[in-house]
Amino acid sequence: MENNEKFEFLRNIYIFHSLRDSELEEIAAQFEAKEYPRSATATSRGGVVLRLEKSSFKELLENHSPVKDVIEYLSSSYALAHKKNFSWLGEDEVVRFIDQRHIAVLFRRLLLPILTILAAGLVVFFGVIQGGISVSAYVVASISLGIAVLWSLWIFVDWGNDYYIVTSNRIVWLEKVVWLYDQRKEAPHQTILSINTRSNQIQRILHYADVIVRTYTGEIAMNDAAHPEYLAGLATTYWHLAEERLEEERIAGITTTIRERLGFEEKVPETENEPNNDDQGDTSDEQSGFILPQWLGNLLKTRYEVEGVITYRKHIFILFKQTWFFLLMFIILISLFIIFFSLSSAFLGRVLLFTIGAGILFVFGNLWYRYMDWKNDLFQITDKEITDVDKKPFGEATKRSAPLENILSLDYKRANIIQRIFNFGTVAINVGNSQLDFENVARPDAVQTELFEHYYAALRRKKEKEAQRYRDDVVEFLEIYHKENKRYERSQAEAEDIETPAAS
Repeated sequence: MENNEKFEFLRNIYIFHSLRDSELEEIAAQFEAKEYPRSATATSRGGVVLRLEKSSFKELLENHSPVKDVIEYLSSSYALAHKKNFSWLGEDEVVRFIDQRHIAVLFRRLLLPILTILAAGLVVFFGVIQGGISVSAYVVASISLGIAVLWSLWIFVDWGNDYYIVTSNRIVWLEKVVWLYDQRKEAPHQTILSINTRSNQIQRILHYADVIVRTYTGEIAMNDAAHPEYLAGLATTYWHLAEERLEEERIAGITTTIRERLGFEEKVPETENEPNNDDQGDTSDEQSGFILPQWLGNLLKTRYEVEGVITYRKHIFILFKQTWFFLLMFIILISLFIIFFSLSSAFLGRVLLFTIGAGILFVFGNLWYRYMDWKNDLFQITDKEITDVDKKPFGEATKRSAPLENILSLDYKRANIIQRIFNFGTVAINVGNSQLDFENVARPDAVQTELFEHYYAALRRKKEKEAQRYRDDVVEFLEIYHKENKRYERSQAEAEDIETPAAS
């Protein structure tokens, strides 16, 4: 591997972006190329690995502090990702970088509670040491001091719960407000249009900035990022890598198709990849040894899967919220009916029993109506589309759907303390000119992850089909060209054969 090839290879690695070309050329010369045998027959980008001796690596870190800074922060970022163990990551998805808000944001938010602590603390201190203040003032100052301390702790925890993340597949803004709500905004690398940084004078003095990721539908504003140059740089790197990977796959597909048509390779039969849903659904009744009818098993489920269609309902708390009063009345009326039935047989008692019975039927009807309204409000995911179904008992039914590949962004939000406690919220799906909302679903972060995985699979299938059509067109063109060229050569040879006897 020549030095210029090493230079071009290292140039695309982010940790070397801060170096000048002359410095990078000097470093590239220190790398050695080593070939490793492939362990299987497969399409590979190459079997060459660049390695650097330990002494040369230490020298690199000593002479080029920007490279050392990037490596150190990437190492701490990987350690944080391992510690957090984000459950929403896909099977083959890897966290590449994590950033948080700058510590100046924490100090800015702590300014008011710290001033309150100082003022209230002074009042309490002089009240204890010197006296001379009223009991009410002492109590108010003590309460204010306690509230300010708790407020400061809450601000500190809240500041530490915001993350800006670059993964191998997407860019993510993870925001969590303690006891109030949490949300995750993300954009797959393929949907990114631009990545910019924005800062004011104070941010420039303290070396932090806002990183703005623009997509087809808007922007993800990662405000007050502590390391904006790393965040924007790595996000841009993986955005371009995603584009390069698609181009490489396109060229590799064309090459494979041509070789198959020319007989250089045997055509590999296509196989359907069945999605593995072992860890996505609920435990089946067959596994537990007891088989329930499907309709009975799905009565209160908020997520179930039938023949590849994943169906979500609203959280069970929403059903309870709609039915608790009628459920309580139903229990009371049933209890009264049993009591009066066992104690009274007079005409008045029978009239009362009839009235209670009518009340029971009325309440039961309301319970049934509200349950059916909850049951028929469905959010579904198939391998091709997402669907929002809303069907009122004895009323109209509405159905909204959109192809999976039309998804432009996925956000979720838990908007209040009730949703935080019971872990439900709304997943907002932007599909261009409209938006589909999976409202009040349980575990909205898991729903968002499942949507993203299905979107990614649908996008991959769509691109594969488009690439296959393009390859077929190219190969068909080459085949026609090859046939016409042979026909022309054959006609030329026949013409020469005719001319040769005539000349003799």
